[in-house]
Amino acid sequence: MGLKGGGICMVGKNSGKVKKNSKGKKEKKGVVKAVASGSTMGKTLEEKKRELRRRYKLVGIREAVSFLKKELKLRFGEKSIENQIVKKKIGKLVSIGKRKIRVFSSDDVEKLKKLYMQYNPLALRSKYKAIGILELKNVLKKYGINKTKKSIEGLLSRLAEKSKIKKIYDKFKGRRVLVFDQETIQKIVSYIKQKSSKK
Repeated sequence: MGLKGGGICMVGKNSGKVKKNSKGKKEKKGVVKAVASGSTMGKTLEEKKRELRRRYKLVGIREAVSFLKKELKLRFGEKSIENQIVKKKIGKLVSIGKRKIRVFSSDDVEKLKKLYMQYNPLALRSKYKAIGILELKNVLKKYGINKTKKSIEGLLSRLAEKSKIKKIYDKFKGRRVLVFDQETIQKIVSYIKQKSSKK
């Protein structure tokens, strides 16, 4: 007997009874306990998603992609971001029936933001005053300090060896670069001016 709408047939306790059909072959006689239509299954899926949203910050990889594009104003394609999230194994997979869905906790959301913040210069500039040595060179000019890129590199190495500053690295457009916050820049400027006054 066929079921409409591709429903699910559950067999009851007396399913063990056997009878012969018209062709003489043995078959089990089943009792239908519940038939779930497609609409009921869909409703259950939405209910489970609502439950997950109470526990997790983002539910589903598409939701995570939309959040990143809106939050960090990314220009990457959605598939590219999806692949990167899966590759970095951010979030965890949970089962909803036969489907698996990726969910993201608050910590996972911070990981996502950290991963893609490097592609948003405005986000990085809210943390650092200079990104890379060339930018540091331009910042130092505002303090009346003119140095070549090579001499700045040497100066930074000496200051780091003497523990005067700590070199900070961050990712910017996929590359690992030196970055400088206001405190580090002030230490560099103070050191250079002290050296100049002793001459």
